Amino acid sequence: SVFTSDNDPDLVKDALTFALKMHESVLDGVPENKPLILATAKTFCMYSYAFVQIEAERVDNEDYEKAKYLRNRAFLLYIRARDYALRGLELNHPGFKELIKKDHKAAMVITTKEDVPLLYWCGASWVAALTVDKSNLQVMSELPMGVSMVQRVL
Repeated sequence: SVFTSDNDPDLVKDALTFALKMHESVLDGVPENKPLILATAKTFCMYSYAFVQIEAERVDNEDYEKAKYLRNRAFLLYIRARDYALRGLELNHPGFKELIKKDHKAAMVITTKEDVPLLYWCGASWVAALTVDKSNLQVMSELPMGVSMVQRVL
């Protein structure tokens, strides 16, 4: 809430870049800290949208190469967010990452109310990655996995 309620977006942007790397550094020492995993996934997703994807859309007509670079960066940040959320889901349900690849519907059945925040940020990040790189066939083929997570949250 400190970040989302601030009225200075540039200050938030600068602070978030530090926070993201700090989260990753701390997670390196406590890799199974579920609240920190969730915070890291959520923050990467929000940062990617608010400060990278939106900027790519803003400059698209005037500087295509910069927009292309920013879209690729947003894609990678969304995937990083997704992977952190998957890590949390894997901690809650060992074997989850393999199960979702094989049968995303069965993977959703084993999730619980406790998983809702991780499911939301994982699904949102997965689907958002597609919005910035629609030509990525690997991620496109995984769309049902991300969508099933968002549907499960609902």
